[in-house]
Amino acid sequence: MEKRYLTIDETALYTGFSVKTLYKWSRRGMMPCSKVGRILRFDVIEIDKWIKSLSRTACNVELLQTNQTI
Repeated sequence: MEKRYLTIDETALYTGFSVKTLYKWSRRGMMPCSKVGRILRFDVIEIDKWIKSLSRTACNVELLQTNQTI
């Protein structure tokens, strides 16, 4: 059975983002996370959805820039 909730260190390994960046983004509400007491936990399913939404946003921006130069 695979873990659904990850620690900050596990999330950093999973996503490739630094722990410092994850703390900053979670404080600013820029990424999905839950607080259990003082400890952050990250839902793998929500993180995957969030990363996919980032990918689509980046692709859309790239397409807009490409269309403007044509």
